Amino acid sequence: MDTKIIKRIIIGVIVLVITEFLLPVGTVIFTGGETMNALGMCSVGDLRCVFLIASFIAVATIVLAAVISGIFYVISKVIFSIRWKKRITQNDNISDKPYITATIENRENKSLRFYCVLKSIQINGKIDAELKKRVTEHTPRISWSGGSDEDIGVKLIDSEGQGILNIVSVTIRGLTVETAKGERYIGKKDDTFKFNLVLYKEIGKNNFARIPFSIMFEGYFDIASESIQKELKSALSWDAAVEYKIRSIGEK
Repeated sequence: MDTKIIKRIIIGVIVLVITEFLLPVGTVIFTGGETMNALGMCSVGDLRCVFLIASFIAVATIVLAAVISGIFYVISKVIFSIRWKKRITQNDNISDKPYITATIENRENKSLRFYCVLKSIQINGKIDAELKKRVTEHTPRISWSGGSDEDIGVKLIDSEGQGILNIVSVTIRGLTVETAKGERYIGKKDDTFKFNLVLYKEIGKNNFARIPFSIMFEGYFDIASESIQKELKSALSWDAAVEYKIRSIGEK
């Protein structure tokens, strides 16, 4: 939620609480307590009763405002996340150097800063905390195509522009995570992967909002044709007759 909106809500609540507290007190001052007495709330001249009622109304207002603001905040966060998830597109390229990226669209009317963090790695449906720890040893931030513009992993995307996250690729060593501080190798695993990531979008000076999203893909060995296998099997190992690849299978 925008910090300006939060400030306006807080100011509005403070003004409302002060008004609610002063209303019974003002009624006593201007009517001499007759109105409160007529309503069966306080006797004429019973200032203690008046202040108790005013305090109760003020506290009740604070509690009600907190509940309503909390509900509004949660709803706004959900809407914000859904809206921005629609601007994240998973891409895959299985040509010369297989890789999977994500395109981030900035449809706002101003340039914004972004960075992306790897939160967890799932292999065949199970979270691998040790692998994630090894991959994020130097930084949990994911790299950008063209490099970062400011701090490590921070990208400035122009208004109505796009930025591309380089998430995973395949090298001779197998599956590789592209972090903002270089490649981190996972190896050749014939598995299904799910990377849970969080995109951070600038909403104010040094203030970023979280947008969780996930990508899913498979790492697999593509067996060479029979003719190539026959030519290679006498001189080379079986591994030389297969090629490790990745295949995007989208988010689940």
